Amino acid sequence: MFCPLCNAEYRDGFTQGSDCKLALVHSIEEARSQNVSVWKGDSERKLDTVLDALSAESIPYHYREGLSPVPKLVFSRVPVRPRFDTEVWVLQKDFVRAEAAIRNLDRDPDPDDDESDDEASAATAMRFCPLCQSEYGPGFSECSDCHVPLVGSRIEAQRSAPLARKGSSQTELDDVVRALDQAEIPSHHKDLLNPRLRLNIAGFDLIPKKPTFEYEVWVFRSDAERAKAAIAALTRG
Repeated sequence: MFCPLCNAEYRDGFTQGSDCKLALVHSIEEARSQNVSVWKGDSERKLDTVLDALSAESIPYHYREGLSPVPKLVFSRVPVRPRFDTEVWVLQKDFVRAEAAIRNLDRDPDPDDDESDDEASAATAMRFCPLCQSEYGPGFSECSDCHVPLVGSRIEAQRSAPLARKGSSQTELDDVVRALDQAEIPSHHKDLLNPRLRLNIAGFDLIPKKPTFEYEVWVFRSDAERAKAAIAALTRG
C-alpha cells in the first residue's frame, strides 16, 4: 500500500498514511499518478509562506528539502554556503487551488521583506525553462539545454512540466529517454547516485539495501498522455 501524496510504502492492513493522513492506494504507479509538484525554490522563508498558504486553504501537501553540495573553491578563502533546495507536492485534484494560493503570495508581497527595489525588479525580469525549471537572466529567450522557449514565472514553468516517470535503474532511464526521443517528445531528466554508507557494528559490516541510483523524467503537460503511451510500450516491446 502506498500514500498518494508522499509515496511512502505501508504494509498490508494499513488503510491511511501516518504522515499525510490520506487513504492509501494499492500500487506505486497509482500513487505517483495522483501527486504533482506545485512549487520549487531555494528560500526557507518563502517555503514557510507557501506551506502556510496551503494550510490556510486546507490543502494537503508534502515537501522535500535538502542542502545542495557546493564544490570546494581552492582559490577562494571565503566559504560558499550550500544552497537550500525544496519542492512541494500536492494531489492532482488540489493543483489548481494550490497554484492559486501560491500565486496570491506574489501579488501580496511581505511588507517585512528586506529585498531591495532593484532586486525585486531584477527578479521580475528573470525567465524560466518550462521543462527543466532552470532560471535565466534578462535577455534569454530559449533554454540552452532543452531548446524550448522560456516563460516569465517560476509558477508557469512548474505548471508546464509534470513528472512522467520515477525509477532506480540506469538501464530503465536510458530506455525511457530513448522512447521519448523516438516519439519526438521533449523531456528532461535528473538522476542521483546515492552512496552506500558502510556501517561497522561489533565487527560486522552492515550495508543498507537502498538503491544507489534514482531518476526522474519530466515532460510537458501537453505531452503527458503520449509520454505515458511511449513508456508503456517499453514493457510490451
